[in-house]
Amino acid sequence: MRKALVPQGIESRFVGITEHGHLIIRSGTTLVALTPCCQAVATFHDYTLCCKRCWQEVSLEFADEPQVAIPRDQLTITLIAD
Repeated sequence: MRKALVPQGIESRFVGITEHGHLIIRSGTTLVALTPCCQAVATFHDYTLCCKRCWQEVSLEFADEPQVAIPRDQLTITLIAD
């Protein structure tokens, strides 16, 4: 079984990982892939997609609703501090 390191603060919303290993959470009725740098959501700033926590530029794949490649129930989850 594949492992996932999941911050405690998002554990209840965690639904799985993308094919690239990015964490996916449920936000309301949509799914959101979290950035690899800070495990945060992405947002556009001056026409550039950035991590909303550190403002590092991220791939455009974070602009679209992600596809769950491996669902939560097929992962061994280790909780980490936020």
